[in-house]
Amino acid sequence: MNISDKSRTILQQKIKILHKRISKLDDIQREKHQIECFLRERCKELNCLYGLSELIELHDPSINKILRGLIRLIPISWQYPDITRVRILFYDLEFKSNNFKESRWKLETDINVTGQKIGKFEESIQQYKKALMINPNFVASHIGIASDFVYLEKHDDARKQLKKLEEIARNDGELRAAYFAKAITFVDEGNTEQALASFNQLYESNKKINDPTAMANNLNTAGIFLLESDNYNEAQTNFERALEIVQSSNRSQETKEGFQRAYLYNTAYRAAKEGDFENAKSAAQDYQKQADQIGNQNISRLAHQIKGIIALEEKDYDLAINELKQASQQNPYNLYRLAMAYMGKEDMQNSEAFLDKAANFNIVNSFNFSLVRNMAKTR
Repeated sequence: MNISDKSRTILQQKIKILHKRISKLDDIQREKHQIECFLRERCKELNCLYGLSELIELHDPSINKILRGLIRLIPISWQYPDITRVRILFYDLEFKSNNFKESRWKLETDINVTGQKIGKFEESIQQYKKALMINPNFVASHIGIASDFVYLEKHDDARKQLKKLEEIARNDGELRAAYFAKAITFVDEGNTEQALASFNQLYESNKKINDPTAMANNLNTAGIFLLESDNYNEAQTNFERALEIVQSSNRSQETKEGFQRAYLYNTAYRAAKEGDFENAKSAAQDYQKQADQIGNQNISRLAHQIKGIIALEEKDYDLAINELKQASQQNPYNLYRLAMAYMGKEDMQNSEAFLDKAANFNIVNSFNFSLVRNMAKTR
């Protein structure tokens, strides 16, 4: 082999090496592009979650506002937002994007409103902590961790987490969220004195910003808790104060009428708990008439709920079941009441089924769930 042949061979070898390096660089470039695309899509998803959190943290948000906001948020979290359309069906409500059309090209899922999550609370805590590493002020994560600790029967740990939220709260809304969640931990624990103290702390916080609607809601919630603790006179005092605060405020007539209905409901509830069924039924009948006039499904469900409560207290179990099945099934207390009605009929199969649903409802930061969780578990 002459010098020319050797040079050609060496040159060919070097060219092969260069081709391999170029191919490897192409692979790295493609991988880099894939990673960038992946991170870009994950950022979109995180922005959607943060947007949802902000919607939930709005003062006194309604489900309508949250769902309308989601219609705006979801498309921008997808890979091709310009051609993405969204529709949300929630009970009898429908929300959809402009120009939404049915198509076979779709992704759909049910809305999990019963929240029946099974275990893995420790894993959930770790996921919430990852979110806090990204955004330490993510209120939903603080409350989610506290709720998981409650389900693990670690109420002190829950309150330590909520204390962190109190310390970093950026506004009154976040502070009130921490106070309410703290009250829920005490309700779940059965600590009446501390639960009422936390509800009062929440009330004073709303009083400080002169929010009569929130103040009245606080009083009514504490009043229901007092009823459940058999403190009937104190409960009635709360209900009367709540109504008085709203009636003397500058709130709309619609809001005032809503609190008048709440007072009527609470009056029927108190009478039923005390065994005064005549007055309980009279108040419930008035409530039903108003529900029929308004034609609002949520109010109609509450009308059935109070009639079911009265029937259950009277031990009219068939009527109780009939009414409570027409009440909201997204209220874990109604599931517990149905379990008690079936137990009264000695139908233990249905009773145990509803007890299991009530005990494992596991909705985050719920007053009604905190009232019944342990009762349902120990039955």
